[in-house]
Amino acid sequence: MEDRGEVDLAPFVEHQWRAGTRIVLPVMQPNGRLEHREFKGRAHLVTNRWGVSEPLTGALVLPSELDCVIVPGLAFDKRGYRLGYGKGFYDRFLADLNVPTIGVCFSQFLLDELPFDAYDVPVSSVVTERST
Repeated sequence: MEDRGEVDLAPFVEHQWRAGTRIVLPVMQPNGRLEHREFKGRAHLVTNRWGVSEPLTGALVLPSELDCVIVPGLAFDKRGYRLGYGKGFYDRFLADLNVPTIGVCFSQFLLDELPFDAYDVPVSSVVTERST
């Protein structure tokens, strides 16, 4: 997958998938929404116009079918607010979820506080490489 200043989750995704975990990845739609497709291996990924790897194929998965969502970010604060790339894809998606959401960032980017707007949706918890 890609390095955009976020934690590279590709090894985690690949390991979990090989262990038999059903992995679902987001696909950014032109309307500003995320749809989700089942991960079927790296060979089935394409790079979108933002440089993000997405599933080319795989079954569509409804948000109601998800058990947990892992959210990458450039930075998070201790309340769960996220600094991303400013397109709002994750905020629109997270607003409709009722499952645990876990932000992932490097420890130096877990901040006390980030500015946020009314449309920003915090994650349930944040983990870093130093989390126990």
